[in-house]
Amino acid sequence: MSRKKVMLNGKWTYRYRAIIEKQLGRKLHTWEHVHHRDEIIDNDKINNLEVLDISEHRRLHTLGHRHNVGIKNGRAKLTEQQIIDIRTAKGKEYVVELARKYKVSESTIWRIQSKMTWGNLK
Repeated sequence: MSRKKVMLNGKWTYRYRAIIEKQLGRKLHTWEHVHHRDEIIDNDKINNLEVLDISEHRRLHTLGHRHNVGIKNGRAKLTEQQIIDIRTAKGKEYVVELARKYKVSESTIWRIQSKMTWGNLK
């Protein structure tokens, strides 16, 4: 998954922002965020996008989706056991080695070990 960018009026912008701006007929304000309803960031179909203010968007992602954590979210690349193994390997194996081993980015390994993701696992 990646957030696609497009050139619009000589500036790079996220594709989903360009789609919403075209639909609305105006440029989005800086405090307006585009939320992907299905939480798949490369699904830029107009019926999957909605404009929210910053606080509402943050609320959705921090409070509203606690039930879709870990393996239950349907997009998890790792199992709960792999998460435990990655955390156990902290300080014993290099992050770059773990990333190769589990086929994820180094930042993903770091976020798992720092408990920024998969916080539902102790």
